[in-house]
Amino acid sequence: FLSSEAKKFLEKYLEENIENLLKETRSKGTADSVKNSLINRAVVIDGQYNKTHSYKIYSFDKINKFGEELLAKGDTKFSEISKNVQPDDLATIIYTSGTTSDPKGVMLIHSNFIHNIRVTPPTQRLNKEDRWLSILPSWHIFERIAEYCALSTGASTAYSKPFKQVLLPDLKSEKPTVMVSVPRIWESVYKGVMDNVKKGSTLQKTIFNWAIGIGEEHKKAEGILNNTLPLFDQADYTPEEITQAKKTVKSLGWKYRLADKLVFKKIREVTGGELRFAISGGGALLETVDLFFNTVGIMVCEGYGLTETSPVLTARNPENYIMFTVGPPLPEVEIKIVDKDDYNKELPNGEVGIVLTKGPMVMRGYYKNEEKTKEVIKNGWFNTGDLGKKTYNGKYLKLVGRIKDTIVLRGGENIEPHPLEDRLKECDYINMVIIVGQDKSRLGALIVPDFEALKIYTEKENIEYKNIDELINHPKVISLFQKEQKRLISKEHGFTPYETVMGIALLPNEFTMEAGEMTETLKMKRFEIHKKYKEEIDRICG
Repeated sequence: FLSSEAKKFLEKYLEENIENLLKETRSKGTADSVKNSLINRAVVIDGQYNKTHSYKIYSFDKINKFGEELLAKGDTKFSEISKNVQPDDLATIIYTSGTTSDPKGVMLIHSNFIHNIRVTPPTQRLNKEDRWLSILPSWHIFERIAEYCALSTGASTAYSKPFKQVLLPDLKSEKPTVMVSVPRIWESVYKGVMDNVKKGSTLQKTIFNWAIGIGEEHKKAEGILNNTLPLFDQADYTPEEITQAKKTVKSLGWKYRLADKLVFKKIREVTGGELRFAISGGGALLETVDLFFNTVGIMVCEGYGLTETSPVLTARNPENYIMFTVGPPLPEVEIKIVDKDDYNKELPNGEVGIVLTKGPMVMRGYYKNEEKTKEVIKNGWFNTGDLGKKTYNGKYLKLVGRIKDTIVLRGGENIEPHPLEDRLKECDYINMVIIVGQDKSRLGALIVPDFEALKIYTEKENIEYKNIDELINHPKVISLFQKEQKRLISKEHGFTPYETVMGIALLPNEFTMEAGEMTETLKMKRFEIHKKYKEEIDRICG
């Protein structure tokens, strides 16, 4: 049984990826059969449906009644099937999102899933009293494991959508205690809060800025005392730093409580007021966003994983809430960092390299693609393709980029785009950004402006325009973004001269799933974006 949206997605996915599926399955009949069965036999169980067709439509209550009747008759078919399933039997084939290349069929066995289901609930302190809010597509590996974990603990799940006009009312009405999400959601909530502050009175802005300043200082000091701030170059904070942190926490205590009452409590109410924590995965959380939600008292437990690892490898949890990291490995998961030029050379803690992992969650391999499987799995270690480093004590992981995303300029310089993109996204006028420049003489940035913030700026500066195209090509607007990138990407902020973004192109529309530019977890498909905006990239990168 499929919801109408799942049916639409699968039909669209088959249309766009039919060529790859035919290559993988070696059978046109197989792909056609799947496609036709989706079109003709999918049962819609949400919303209204057209009663003029010949399909049989069953309500969810009716389906439950069928099950009860079968059980009453002593039907044991389901139990018999479960007895015949072995841990190493194939459970599913999931095609990767293809952010940098064509999708590959990931073969996951039952024991892969069972590992995550077995170790995640106790690690994250999940229980049957929890109320989950689901906003991700049900076919995505991250959402699937979340649903399995909720089911395994006996918790309830409400379903929403990752759009503020739907999500915000659902948060208030459902009052979830746990929410599985992606960074883009938290970036949107953060921007929404900031936009509302800008529209407020001078007094409201002053109170908000005071509260955030006090809150951040208090939380950073607390982090030193509670060891919730990561250390990469030293084992511990100095006695002087600890003494100062104690003084800060003591002196700001009453101010922080006042800030919580005046500001932070109201922000927490946006989530329904009962959220114990959210789990964020599918991409890196901006440090500014991470610090903001930690400051206001919303615990966002950032995690890390891949389809090939079923999916979760590491995750912060209420007892190991280390900011700016993706937390410790789950039980039975091994992580090591190796030299990107020599995978046999394991690097010391604190140094950046390729993330390798080993354990019961690693896939069997890629469907009908032994060559690709051997490329990524060697001696039991799976090459994630991600760049990361461990904290000084080796307990926690921080991601810094992806090896396939590394940009190599014509002069041979290697540049990781993610730190640059994260920095630029701190700009109030930037909604989305992708750094480009592979095989070019210089770096460029494709920028989707935050048009709401930009509108306020144009009114203030008396900039006139008739449409979006005129706006994004206006000399004063282009100059604004050039000044902002120079302010944010500079030597003072730790960037090298060749990381300077020399050219920018402002785009009129957001990157979307519908246009094939974003994955289901709202990550940019760099390969597709590069193809679509080739002319702009050639123009700005030289």
